[in-house]
Amino acid sequence: MLSPSETETITQEYHNHLANLKYSANTTAQYSLYFNTFITQEPTQAWLETWLRKHNNAMARAFLKTFITFTQVSLTIPPIKGRAKQKELNYLTPEDINKLITSIPNPKYALLIRLLYETGLRISEALSLTPLNRTPELTLKGIGKGNKEYTVNISDETGQGLNYLAETLLADNEQYFRIGRHQAHNYIKAQAYKILNRKITPHTLRHSTAMRLKKQGLPIEDIKTYLRHEHISTTNIYAHTENKEALLKTARNLIIN
Repeated sequence: MLSPSETETITQEYHNHLANLKYSANTTAQYSLYFNTFITQEPTQAWLETWLRKHNNAMARAFLKTFITFTQVSLTIPPIKGRAKQKELNYLTPEDINKLITSIPNPKYALLIRLLYETGLRISEALSLTPLNRTPELTLKGIGKGNKEYTVNISDETGQGLNYLAETLLADNEQYFRIGRHQAHNYIKAQAYKILNRKITPHTLRHSTAMRLKKQGLPIEDIKTYLRHEHISTTNIYAHTENKEALLKTARNLIIN
């Protein structure tokens, strides 16, 4: 067993390891919880397999890869046995989106939902937007999850809405929406249930973006690139699109009016 000082040292080294891999704050926090459990044990293969039966999800398996790489322990991640029943994807149709946007009493949240649906941005990315992310064209540029750069398209109506919000700001580096992540999550969840009788989260809108683009004919590889999916558990295949300008032009033609 490690001493308290050794535990503190190796924990900090693991945090540095995750920082170098540019994981998000949420992923780092979850991996750290798992790591704290592992370093208080002397993990054997049998112990790992027992632990994995209790935490058999993509996040736990992804953590194990980082743990084994970092510690160089002689452990093997067992393969997934059988094929789990695929969970039905929760997404909204364009009709659902339109009903939600037109029925929500708060115009700022209606704009946020429209923005999320048009762009496929994550809620944290959308809420961090400022006028500095705008370009002369109807596009937004920024740094998203994993410190990845992104460029997304918006409609005229969304652009006008952001312009209106910009007029209420004191500085160009001030966030458009000035809404907390949990506040936005709770409001969208409550309004969707009230208006649509559906249980959704802001991330459901990201799924809805992907389904809309798929049904409108954008190749699945380009959708994965546009949404910046990275982990194999999420995307299965990480596709690189060489002609990003063509991809953005195609996506621009598919955004809602």
